[in-house]
Amino acid sequence: MSALSDAEVGKLILPRDKNTAGFKIGCPTMKIKDARVSLDFYCNKLGMSLLKKLDLPEEGLTDYFLGYLEEGEKLADKGSAEGTFRAMTGTRTVDLRHVWDSKETLEMGTAFDNLSIIVPNVYTACERLEQLGVPFLKKPDEGGMTNLAFIKDPDGYSIEIFSVQTIEDHCL
Repeated sequence: MSALSDAEVGKLILPRDKNTAGFKIGCPTMKIKDARVSLDFYCNKLGMSLLKKLDLPEEGLTDYFLGYLEEGEKLADKGSAEGTFRAMTGTRTVDLRHVWDSKETLEMGTAFDNLSIIVPNVYTACERLEQLGVPFLKKPDEGGMTNLAFIKDPDGYSIEIFSVQTIEDHCL
């Protein structure tokens, strides 16, 4: 299969749907084997800062939100609502996910967990996605955590759909 021509791309991509106003890319999530080794690498070798550590015992995992601070930018209190919000909605953030008792072998290509999309309203966004035939891995009211969903892209990658309300409901 060859590359798409500029004309093909121009015909393929429609003007932005007004129903996607307010959508933003959140941080990508990558699974890690050993939190000690990964935190040393990303923080001490690559110079990132730990923005938020989020333990989720009911899920058996910890999320470490890392990112770069701008010159003069101060690290928010990790326990504060501001710190949680910045870490989970930052465009300069990566989420390293450590599953505590995972027997899974993480090989190249299997460690990517999901991309996140922050939307104004999870239910409205999911209703639209469902009407467009997007496959769901989890709908907003399924499972232990409500007000968030997971969909699959055409290549099978997982995309988390959540809103600021989700962060307030579950993490603050």
